[in-house]
Amino acid sequence: MSITLYTKTSLGGVARTYTNDVPNFCCIRPCARSLKVERCPWVAFTERDYKGEFKIYGFHEYMDLKDFDMKIRSLRVIKEALENPTIIVYAEVNYPSEGAKKELSEKTETLATIEKEMGGKISSHIIERGPWILYEKQNFEGHRMFTKENVRDYSKLEWKVSSLRPLTQSDFEST
Repeated sequence: MSITLYTKTSLGGVARTYTNDVPNFCCIRPCARSLKVERCPWVAFTERDYKGEFKIYGFHEYMDLKDFDMKIRSLRVIKEALENPTIIVYAEVNYPSEGAKKELSEKTETLATIEKEMGGKISSHIIERGPWILYEKQNFEGHRMFTKENVRDYSKLEWKVSSLRPLTQSDFEST
């Protein structure tokens, strides 16, 4: 499982291969113009520490990154299976064992009803299976956050999660 970033389009120029998450390209100027993914999909972010806009690249060669050209600042590998996704949302920060919670296994266009059932806003989550995309607004609009197992809390976000859905093959960038 690896991702190789190239300094020129069509897999040309200097190549750098990564096999683990890269939270920050601090010592390397981001200069990816094309890339190749082997085995597992990868998420490329426009900001360090897996923040900002993101795109998901599946097993393929991407000859031109188009609007992500020279913008990749961090990378995260997706080792989790996409089948049988499950996320548990909590009313309290840091997902306490007591308190309101709700298990979800499919896309949810609005969390308003669930929030009311839980007595307020959703403040944290735990991923049981599969990667997920969280959205600022209903109907999968606004800011997005990619999350997966061991990436749990979004209480530091400046926006509230209003809809969510599991990652699917259709989220992968086309070549």
